[in-house]
Amino acid sequence: MDKDRAKELEIYANKLFAENLQQDRKIKEHQKQEKFKLLREREVASEDEKTALLAKLRQLPLLNDIDDKDVDDVLDQIILSNIKAGEYIFKTGDSPDFMYLIVEGQMKILFNSIDGEELIFYIYKDGDFVGGHNLLQRTPYRYIGEALTDCKVVAISRQTFDQYFHNSPAVLRGILTKSFERIRWAESLIQRLATSNASMKTAALLLKLESRIGVETEEGIKLELSMNREELGNYTGLKRETITRKLGEFRELGYIEMIGNKVIIIKDMEALEAYVL
Repeated sequence: MDKDRAKELEIYANKLFAENLQQDRKIKEHQKQEKFKLLREREVASEDEKTALLAKLRQLPLLNDIDDKDVDDVLDQIILSNIKAGEYIFKTGDSPDFMYLIVEGQMKILFNSIDGEELIFYIYKDGDFVGGHNLLQRTPYRYIGEALTDCKVVAISRQTFDQYFHNSPAVLRGILTKSFERIRWAESLIQRLATSNASMKTAALLLKLESRIGVETEEGIKLELSMNREELGNYTGLKRETITRKLGEFRELGYIEMIGNKVIIIKDMEALEAYVL
């Protein structure tokens, strides 16, 4: 190939690369604007409700390391949204334009397998946040965030994060702690899926729920569930029928008590721990 032809092809390749890069930027900017629009459409409308939520936000550790003079600016820039159960907060491949803080309700982080089955990785609740690591690393969301119950969620834009949170030791520690917890939970999940039987997986599920939402009562440790039996199975890698059967067996053994489909009372923690230790 002569030099002139090679030069012509090089110019064409560079031009094509630049056009593709520009198109990619346009797509990402469009996605960002659509996400911003959706959050605004769901924004808390009541001033009284917004005032109450902002007061609650001020008490969260995430703002503890922000200068007092900057807190009002941060609260002015965030978006408070009502998310209905079953609605998505983010999807796989979404650009890291926002991080999300749950003020009320629960969110599940899930992945749909190639067979179309839902696998739940984490359940987040009041005070939890997701997306901080994505903003730090500028990496797209790998999983799906879906409201498990009706939620009130705060969206913090990348610009606000960079300006007020990026250099906060408390925020960075929180992000690292969350990342470490997720890694350990993922390792535990992989190990259970690979080696555990159905009883071990069910016991591990109950212990995980106890650490997240358990409330001590005179009867035992109370778990008020927001997940149905199918979602509980998705959280453990078991079929709905299997998780239902195993819960029934644990009830007959006296390890737990079930009140309807949404409340479980753990009566014997040691027995459950014996399955997973």
